[in-house]
Amino acid sequence: MLDVICYGMNESRWFNPHKSWIGLGNYDANVLMAALGLHNMEPVWFDGRKSAEQIPFDQVHSIIFNIPTTSFVPFWNGRHWFTVLRRPNGSFVNLDSKLKRPEVIANIQEYAKTVLQNEQNQAILVFEQGKWPDSS
Repeated sequence: MLDVICYGMNESRWFNPHKSWIGLGNYDANVLMAALGLHNMEPVWFDGRKSAEQIPFDQVHSIIFNIPTTSFVPFWNGRHWFTVLRRPNGSFVNLDSKLKRPEVIANIQEYAKTVLQNEQNQAILVFEQGKWPDSS
């Protein structure tokens, strides 16, 4: 599905700005946001100038973090996406593919604050359609 979205944005198969040129996925935020929209989710970039304490953790469906990562290929640094999901009981679980198994997060506010202290790290807040709190 992500390839379909990606090629819908740009038909180029050799150099497509929305995914990795070596064909390993690594889709950009535009593709992720379009895919979330297809599933009745509203993705909203978190303004990194704000404190993580301003995230409405009780209303967010999930948080997608994007962080710099190093590669096994010299001089090839990229970025890594991972999701923290709010479970029905209100607790949060880290679904990062680099973990051996999902990990429950004891304090989501502290966790988000720690991740977002690095100015290179980014976050997309994901809300169910129509449940994004008014930011005014």
